[in-house]
Amino acid sequence: MKRAEGARNVALIECLNPRRGTWRVRLAITETEDGAEWMEHDFDHRPTADEVRSLFVELVNERVQQSILTGFVYEGCPVYLSMENQVTFRNSMTCPVRLKLGEAADGSPVYYEFTSASKLTAFQKAVGNHVQRCLDEGWVEKDAFDVEPYLRE
Repeated sequence: MKRAEGARNVALIECLNPRRGTWRVRLAITETEDGAEWMEHDFDHRPTADEVRSLFVELVNERVQQSILTGFVYEGCPVYLSMENQVTFRNSMTCPVRLKLGEAADGSPVYYEFTSASKLTAFQKAVGNHVQRCLDEGWVEKDAFDVEPYLRE
């Protein structure tokens, strides 16, 4: 899938070349000041409902993963939540403990020292809540997807 931009009234699905059977599907269309932007994928055949739904699920999953990785902030500090970091944060049990939360804009590491079990537990709960919120939002978005407009030309 690739990002594209253009007119606001862009078609969700379009036959690019009837002789070759080339079709383009556009997803996640959002309006901008100058028109619209979206993600698109080309097929060498008219895509089925399952193929369109699969593309949409892939797009949502990528967005959810990105939100989990980079969307959490703890006490003003962006926290990078890779799977490794999530496991490390979850398994930290004793205080004091110093954890690397991420990196500053200049690339320097950002550490946080948890000196009490209550602060560490609050942080762990906040991480878990963030991950669950991201997953929930993704599920809601996937459940609300309507493939019907993609079945019409």
